[in-house]
Amino acid sequence: MRRTVAALAVVLALGLAGCGDEDSALDHSEPAQIRVDIEQQNDSGETGTAALFLLPERQTQVTLELNGMPRDSLQPAEIRTGTCDDLDAEAAHTLRPVRPNPNGFGRSVTRLPVGLEELESGGFAIVVRRSAASEVLAACGGIPTP
Repeated sequence: MRRTVAALAVVLALGLAGCGDEDSALDHSEPAQIRVDIEQQNDSGETGTAALFLLPERQTQVTLELNGMPRDSLQPAEIRTGTCDDLDAEAAHTLRPVRPNPNGFGRSVTRLPVGLEELESGGFAIVVRRSAASEVLAACGGIPTP
């Protein structure tokens, strides 16, 4: 009986040790989320963060949150090639516009048909314009590279 229990204990220990092998075979090189600090531009007073989440099928969710927005505004948001100091005029990816609540907090959630690795490859920034009729930036944040 003791030999049976000892043999069973050895088999269980080896089986549990093998369970860790699945995790080590997974590719953990790509982060599941990137955080972007959004800073004010042109003395707008608007700051916040954006979180880029990896989704299945090479998609990315962008959640943009801003504080200090003017009441009753609707501000376009987009991802552009370049840095906050030197941006392309055209959007590489359009995000949903940001509309504030009465306290000046706004939130926008957009699902993009591109992988997170493309957006973190370098040379992209998230920008928020003051209005659809204006190219003046209210806020901007560079997407960091790994």
